[in-house]
Amino acid sequence: RLNGAARQVMGDLMAARMQAVSLNHAVKVFFYSDHQYKICDDVNDDGTVDYGEGNVQVKDIHSNYHDVTLTKSMNPVFQPRGTASPATTITLSSTTNISLIKYVKVFITGSVKIE
Repeated sequence: RLNGAARQVMGDLMAARMQAVSLNHAVKVFFYSDHQYKICDDVNDDGTVDYGEGNVQVKDIHSNYHDVTLTKSMNPVFQPRGTASPATTITLSSTTNISLIKYVKVFITGSVKIE
């Protein structure tokens, strides 16, 4: 279950990066609870992605993985060139076995990996 949740988060982050490139403006992922995040884009091109701006996509890992929680270090912003800032680590953990942990890492190059 933890692997599936990590793949879901990684896929959503990669889709946010592709969205930034295809729309030619920044896309930010806001992690706002231990199981939900929003993907927002900078539709007014002011250089700042505001919470709830643009085409908002709300994602909830509990809909498929009720026993997984997540924490983040920062909210990543994907730029139109495919890069990301800041580099971010999202930690996914099992609520049924606290020793099970996966990390989804966003690098400044824009790549996203599971560790």
